[in-house]
Amino acid sequence: MSVLARAAAAVALLAALMPAQASGSGISAAGPQFAPWRHVLGAVREGGGYVRYLHPSALAASPDGVYVADAAQGELTRYDPLTDRAVAVPGARVDAQTRLATGADRSLLVLDPASRRIQRFDRQGRLQQAFRVGPELAAPVDIAADPGRGLVYVADRLFNRLVVYHPLGQAAVLVYPKVEGGQTLQGISALGIGADGIYLVESLRGRLVVFGPEGGMNYASPDRMLVDAVAIAVDRRGRAFVLDRGENSVKIFERGKLVGALGAGAAGVPGSRLAALSISEEWLYLGDAQNGTLQILRILPPAETR
Repeated sequence: MSVLARAAAAVALLAALMPAQASGSGISAAGPQFAPWRHVLGAVREGGGYVRYLHPSALAASPDGVYVADAAQGELTRYDPLTDRAVAVPGARVDAQTRLATGADRSLLVLDPASRRIQRFDRQGRLQQAFRVGPELAAPVDIAADPGRGLVYVADRLFNRLVVYHPLGQAAVLVYPKVEGGQTLQGISALGIGADGIYLVESLRGRLVVFGPEGGMNYASPDRMLVDAVAIAVDRRGRAFVLDRGENSVKIFERGKLVGALGAGAAGVPGSRLAALSISEEWLYLGDAQNGTLQILRILPPAETR
């Protein structure tokens, strides 16, 4: 049972009592609906002290909670929503370019572009693996884990390709995603992996594109749907939640079609500036760089929406 299982029942009851969400709430009336659960300013630190979030710039959620990289403090912690406590993950360098991902074993992957390094931490926050990336990566921008094969994908925004690493750290293969007419993808700004394959943001065309493992295109959204997309999270249904920093919103795509949007104020925090997102099970986590908060919402199943 996940740490949020008990909270889900309470949120479901709250959602059943809430009126249908409208555009004034910051949530599109179309597509998936959400029930705000809480927003977190900080948490008691295990071992003593208090963690106050300032700029949650990268997130990686799992059933154990959510890892939070705070660029303003250069610190990485795991926040447990059930106990409302935070555990430090020492040994990871954090800045605004740091990106996070979780593996099928709930381990944490940390991409440190400035140090050209990838680290893996276990569920207790202990460093299990660290390796330097070589010349195969010119400008690493994002990281994702393939839960089925244990492979690690890193997106290179300069060479417009993916570098796939074996679990032991060796670069296994280079993948060059191809779009219509066999053309090369033009600019990668975000990466995710889900039911439909490899999800990428093609920044120069402002769209979401989904590829198979060999780089062949499965489908794409129309052009100019995204302004400045910086993160992708994919839910169990294969829907892509894309954080568009340019419009300060989360846009939801289903097989390339825009089916909904989540405004910055959807969690009830005025003046939010969204900087990070992640999904685990039915929970959506958002990092708010303006207010220094971690926002948690439940993605409602169709039976609970109206």
